[in-house]
Amino acid sequence: MKITTNFSVSPFNAALLLMVVFWGSVLVAALAAVGLSLQTAHLRQAQKEMAGQLARLENRQAAPRPQLLPTHKELAALKQRVAAVSAISVVQGGDLSVFLRKIEMLLPDEAYLVSLHYKQATGEAQVTAEAGSAEVLTEFLRGLEKDKGFSGVLLARQSQRISHDKKLVQFDLRIKERLL
Repeated sequence: MKITTNFSVSPFNAALLLMVVFWGSVLVAALAAVGLSLQTAHLRQAQKEMAGQLARLENRQAAPRPQLLPTHKELAALKQRVAAVSAISVVQGGDLSVFLRKIEMLLPDEAYLVSLHYKQATGEAQVTAEAGSAEVLTEFLRGLEKDKGFSGVLLARQSQRISHDKKLVQFDLRIKERLL
């Protein structure tokens, strides 16, 4: 028995074209997989770094912060003092306000003015300033000494006290204004 067939021959070689398309797709998929795995490794590294940063921020935030602001009672007392000083400065012609402005410009942010006794007739004042460290008050003292508006600055007394479980340093100063 003899079998004869008549297969039609295609005008182009479809098997070769399909092979090229298939292997090209495999190559593109392999390159995409490598790229995605590299990007995944990079993202994992970035995640570890960010987790470390987050842990450091959470530790810093969880750490107890020192209370820098005075209590409500201290603020109320301070407001009363300011009102009294303002009333005095208006009555005495404003020389005290000029003196206070000079002191305010030189007083560091970390320091507080505790008391002030001002004699307008002589231009002398007794000032008590307070801060968490002596360095801050020393900076204030040096600023007063360098200021040309004062003819004499004397450290009368240095003391320490504890308030709200914090050590505070106080400087009692005698200041003489330069009269123009």
